[in-house]
Amino acid sequence: MLCRARTFYSTSHYYPAAEVQKPPESAATATLITYDDIVKASSSNGGYFLKEPTVLRKQRCIVEACTDGGRMHTKNVTWTMVSFIKSKANSSNYRDILRRSWAATTYVDGGRFFYIFVVGKSENKSVEHDLVKEHERYGDILQYNGPDDYRNIALKTLAGMKWADVNLPNSFLYTSMDDDFLVDMARLKNAIDNGIGLKPKSNWTELPMMCMYVKGSGEKPVRDLYGEYGKYFIDENTFKWHVLPVYCHGGMYIMSTTIMKQLLAASRDQEPLYLDDVWITGILRNKIGMPDEMVLAPEKGVTTHFLGFKGDKEHKKVTVTDYIKQWNEIIEGYTHVSMCQCFK
Repeated sequence: MLCRARTFYSTSHYYPAAEVQKPPESAATATLITYDDIVKASSSNGGYFLKEPTVLRKQRCIVEACTDGGRMHTKNVTWTMVSFIKSKANSSNYRDILRRSWAATTYVDGGRFFYIFVVGKSENKSVEHDLVKEHERYGDILQYNGPDDYRNIALKTLAGMKWADVNLPNSFLYTSMDDDFLVDMARLKNAIDNGIGLKPKSNWTELPMMCMYVKGSGEKPVRDLYGEYGKYFIDENTFKWHVLPVYCHGGMYIMSTTIMKQLLAASRDQEPLYLDDVWITGILRNKIGMPDEMVLAPEKGVTTHFLGFKGDKEHKKVTVTDYIKQWNEIIEGYTHVSMCQCFK
């Protein structure tokens, strides 16, 4: 355990043991494979969530400087953000990298942070066994009873929104993001403050939607399945327009919980689009009447995409070592930041 002399604290991470959840073997726990099944289970609680996080109600730090005497709600907190990080059941290595870097951050200059990893159901018994152990240790897994593959990422995002709808107060900020991103937490906190400040300045009735990776504007849909960007292919029968709506790329975006709940409600009578970020922050946002001007472009340097730690032609050094090196450089640059990190 180390508490630095300056106003940056690196502290121990503590969780009481979380209860191991073992769904009963029944029809209710059979993998849900269609959107209709997901919606039906969502309404009836028919085994929709296999594991639920405990991080919002468990004390995370054991050092006075970061716990305010063990009180979770403190006068020094001006807002609280909960990040729903889309991950795969077998990507525990990615999750551990985040837990040992920026996602160990619980507090920055009045902003309080929680992190929840959203995963689907794996058909691999070994993966499921390891996931139980991981959840028992960290308590930060939200597992829904549905597909874990990339093509169904919209269902995974909806699962996080569904859980947030029931468990987050309207005063909280909701974040959706991917698990291969590095976040400069001090810059993130400042960017959020700037976004919040625009509401009274612009006479908006709601907080804006804050893109923290890329704001898509005037982008054309990918029509070439076998081209360089075939991963994002969408045919004209699914989306007929020649240009995508203004939207936040799914790497990371933030909104108020009240807007998230409106988007979730708007999704219930629509089939999800494979491009979940276009669907949720573009199409559904337009459906609830939120104007394009309330979609904010990201501020420079808040996030870095590590491309699944695989690299590509333009990014030669995309490795875990580079990730940790960059995070350490970010941390060493914090000189006038009141910040707490809690590890386990």
